Amino acid sequence: EIFANRKIASLIEIESEKKTFVKSLVLLINKFQITNDFDGILKIQILKNTNGFPDDNSEQASFEINVAELMANHKPFTEQKIQLDLPNIIKYPKEGLFVILHLETDKKHTVSLTQNEDTQMFVYYPKEGWKKQNFNGYYYQLKILQ
Repeated sequence: EIFANRKIASLIEIESEKKTFVKSLVLLINKFQITNDFDGILKIQILKNTNGFPDDNSEQASFEINVAELMANHKPFTEQKIQLDLPNIIKYPKEGLFVILHLETDKKHTVSLTQNEDTQMFVYYPKEGWKKQNFNGYYYQLKILQ
């Protein structure tokens, strides 16, 4: 889950010998609970992978989504794919990249994403930095250009 006011990250690695560019990212929201008072901004960052951890100094892209608008036509407790178009097409680095999700809200809302056994989850702790967790990252699909 993306807990309110906590940054989480998942490493995205693809195998490609060709120059590859990322156009968008698709996430699968798993049984999202909708409430009438849901508010919050989902901040998304794309960062380079440096020694297996997100590199906060290498932002490739960033943008924000109002979660209430995103989920306006979504039925409660059902799965939904959401396509997040990057503000600009980015070149995929051979060492992979991290997608950071940060739900900013003053409520105790969460967004539950479908997990992917092939990726590792990372959580950001303000005093300690990025820490690898013992649970899977989230499911994703990339829309790429080659």
